[in-house]
Amino acid sequence: MKRPFLIELRHSGFRYWAPIFALAGATIGWLNSFPRIAAWVSIESSMLDVAYFLTPFLAGAGAWEGLRDERRRVEYARRTSAIPAPLSVLPRYLGGIAWVVAAWICIALVLVLRSMLIGLYGVPEPILLLHSLALVLSFTTIGFALAETIQHWSAIPVATVLPLALYGATLAGRAGDVATWINIFRKYVAIDASLPNAMFFGGAALVSVGAAVVFAAASFIRRRAYRSPAILTMIVAGAVIVSGLGVMIGQQGRTSREPAPAELAFITLNDADTGLTIRVREHYAPVADELTDTWSRIADLFSESDLAFDKLEQQLDSDHQGAPQGFARLYLNPQSTEIARFSVEGALVDVMNCTQAGQDGPAGDFGLGGVVVMQAWLTGDTALGVGAWSNDPRVVDALDRLYSLDNASARAWVQAHTANIRSCEWDASDFQP
Repeated sequence: MKRPFLIELRHSGFRYWAPIFALAGATIGWLNSFPRIAAWVSIESSMLDVAYFLTPFLAGAGAWEGLRDERRRVEYARRTSAIPAPLSVLPRYLGGIAWVVAAWICIALVLVLRSMLIGLYGVPEPILLLHSLALVLSFTTIGFALAETIQHWSAIPVATVLPLALYGATLAGRAGDVATWINIFRKYVAIDASLPNAMFFGGAALVSVGAAVVFAAASFIRRRAYRSPAILTMIVAGAVIVSGLGVMIGQQGRTSREPAPAELAFITLNDADTGLTIRVREHYAPVADELTDTWSRIADLFSESDLAFDKLEQQLDSDHQGAPQGFARLYLNPQSTEIARFSVEGALVDVMNCTQAGQDGPAGDFGLGGVVVMQAWLTGDTALGVGAWSNDPRVVDALDRLYSLDNASARAWVQAHTANIRSCEWDASDFQP
């Protein structure tokens, strides 16, 4: 068995496809990772995205490789052999699977190394990685099994369409549908407020592995001598599928769960000049200096006003309900390339009445323009970019005016205009010398 396996490993069509799959998967995983921070949940979520992307190609490639004898027109000799046809394909299948596993490992290593260079935090959840591996192996197996069962070129499109249909069903399904709950292609989006639900993904892994075994066993049914063991195997695999579906339904399709307090690791950032302390999740350590510099500047600007603050704590979700009207909560978006800037824009929602639901919009003859200028100034934007505001001379002049102030003058200006900041009521004269 070892020698045929090594021969198939050297001659498998997957030796050409595996590097392509690895490159495509690493690219997809890289693009779906957090751009500025790194956490195990991000790696695991990205590996699921990679699996969802690759499964149609892997299933089609498995069917193509399974039809090698048909392509070479030697299928008659194989089927009249004393060795059952499915067993004669086993070394070929194992050779292909070995290449798929190698590609998967390369993708995972790329994402882990990238994260380590940024600063990797958190605790791995192995079940997500196992589910990702189970998906790619299962659909490769299904491709081989369909080729052996159908024994026709139509096995390739059938194998390719199957994972596409499942993934399409997740996009079209509704969260409350049981049919959506039991779909093995449900996604987990890595966010600060949740952790992956290991029970759900464990059930999904059972379903995918059980389905692959059912398809593989079905390819033996044509041989009378192997029919009974094949049927028994299908029954056992069916029980595994039912168990997995039961777990998924029991979890009501929840791909995430609320973390326990002990599972949330925080770090505290300090600024000696302003006395500001910022408490955030530990995986934001790579942007700690950016957050500290941005918010210490704002703390200094507001230090002489009634919006002064010396403490910020990360809000784990983006819900502004019940927030105090002032700077107290920090809203961080791990998907953002400008995390500090996003945090300022999020915090201003708690400060400015006009940005809150159910409140009136900006007022005054320069209302919205004043809001734009304040947001740009506090986020540290020195230019307004390309757009209508960058072509408005009043807005450009107002922003230039604020940046021309020295520290003491800037603090005095903020103190005098705290009410305007809160109410979003601005006149052009507010920004004039």
